[in-house]
Amino acid sequence: MRRVLLRRTVAAVAAVLITVPLGARPVQAFDFTAIIGAAKAAYELYKEYKEGDSLDEATTKIINTINDAKTEILSQVDRLATAQAKSCARSAIIDFNDIKTFNQTTVQAYARDTTACVTLIDSLLEVVTDKASTDQLGFTLNTVGPLALTARAHAGFSTSSLLGLVVDGNDTVLSTLTPTCITSLIGNNGIPQSGAVYTWQTRCTAYDGKVATTSKRMAYPPTANPFDIPGTTALVMRHTSHAEATVVLPILRATPA
Repeated sequence: MRRVLLRRTVAAVAAVLITVPLGARPVQAFDFTAIIGAAKAAYELYKEYKEGDSLDEATTKIINTINDAKTEILSQVDRLATAQAKSCARSAIIDFNDIKTFNQTTVQAYARDTTACVTLIDSLLEVVTDKASTDQLGFTLNTVGPLALTARAHAGFSTSSLLGLVVDGNDTVLSTLTPTCITSLIGNNGIPQSGAVYTWQTRCTAYDGKVATTSKRMAYPPTANPFDIPGTTALVMRHTSHAEATVVLPILRATPA
């Protein structure tokens, strides 16, 4: 029965996201560096705990990390078009500040609530078709993700399944938001001439229409790959959760279950 209710909730929330796409909302300026940096630091601190550091120390540092970027993080969460995801994310962020004062019953309830929030976000990532929604959900996933993992550790719950879910969610963000990239050799009229120097250009376009172009000057034939798709992708996606997923996935994959 609970699974049926969850599926119905996800379907209803997805309908809201698709009907009211985030892309239609006014563009706001955010310090994306602070948001991405906070997620990276929080996951790193959780990883250090799993490798043997103090959970209490890691928790204190994660609280400070989130608080340092809280204004930006909450502003980003407020852009979510679904009340359910927005509400559970805001609650997770606000309550985490007091996690060290929770008794065991309260911390277990908080761990279950934040886990449910991550599960909801991950489920929405699988069904939304609007890429702006995917972008915002990706940021929110990596805000709530480290809080839920830390809470489950405090509660004495297992963390391997949740860790896998966060990895899968970030993989979805990467695949969904991958930009379209085109490579071209500029300056050759017809067949390239051996020894001649040409401009090797890479042009990537993000889902929101932003474009980044990089180029290299190199003789023909090139001695190395002259097209920089990874670098151009990083440039055009630097203000999206694609950039965040790129940063946190190596940490998550290296974190002990």
